[in-house]
Amino acid sequence: MQTVNLPVESIKTEILCSYKNLTKQLQILRMETTVRGYFERVVFPGEYCLFVGESNIDLEIYSSGDPTRIELEKIPCDSLKVEEAD
Repeated sequence: MQTVNLPVESIKTEILCSYKNLTKQLQILRMETTVRGYFERVVFPGEYCLFVGESNIDLEIYSSGDPTRIELEKIPCDSLKVEEAD
């Protein structure tokens, strides 16, 4: 039997995440996970989105206030993690 040692950073951990669209535009959320595959959602202004992410993955947020320009923002899922209340 052969043992394989993986670096700790290569181990993916699923976490519950929350994102709120604070803009006045529609946003498209995208993420590709190793466990669940591809995730894509449209989020309206003021709307929350709950999703399962991975600790080492970034959420991509696409928005457009101008028809000729699309903005991209990347947020680490770790920073969107839902914390359990005491």
